[in-house]
Amino acid sequence: MPGNSEGDAGVGEYPDQHRGDRHLPWRRDLVERGEANWALEKSLARLANEEGTRARLVGGELGVDFYGLRQKLEELGVEYVDTLDDVDGEVTA
Repeated sequence: MPGNSEGDAGVGEYPDQHRGDRHLPWRRDLVERGEANWALEKSLARLANEEGTRARLVGGELGVDFYGLRQKLEELGVEYVDTLDDVDGEVTA
């Protein structure tokens, strides 16, 4: 990836980017060298977490349960049902 003498990868690569800018919201793939190890650790942790989530979903666990949404729905007065057979009365859209 291109860089400059200050060691910031990609600085000056785009016309609306000014030298010295440290906040690049439109380029979330850029990481300063001093933060590279931190970014790698966070990325690997996120990948491991996502792998665990996928495994739970593939195993049949519902997101409404492991994200704690079933309880939140009850608190809001919403009755969550697994199938339409669990519904008493008429179902309306």
